[in-house]
Amino acid sequence: MEKILVDTNIWIYGVKNSVDIQQLIKKKFGLAGIYTPNVVLKELKQISEKAEKGTDRKAARVALQIIRDKKIPEPQLSGFADSAITKWAVEEKGSVLTNDFELKNKLKKVKVKVYCLRQGKLIKEW
Repeated sequence: MEKILVDTNIWIYGVKNSVDIQQLIKKKFGLAGIYTPNVVLKELKQISEKAEKGTDRKAARVALQIIRDKKIPEPQLSGFADSAITKWAVEEKGSVLTNDFELKNKLKKVKVKVYCLRQGKLIKEW
């Protein structure tokens, strides 16, 4: 079973564009483990409280609620978000769903499968 970690920006994109991230992953991969670690939840919480744009604050709050309601597993990682996500992906042999340019480059360097969202569709980048 494929393990897919969903990054902060994907949750916000999904809410803003009415894309059901969980359904999109299931449609593409069938049975897959979907994960959102504590470092992503922390970023979403910060955005929900401090983002300049009201739409970002609202999207982050809705994303947090979706993650809780759907009981998406929350691995407990330590360190900075990008480094922690990269380490998890390598150790778990998992993939990462992100639109973050810098994170994608870090993941590609260590040969982690990276997917992004474009126009509501999952696209494999590496």
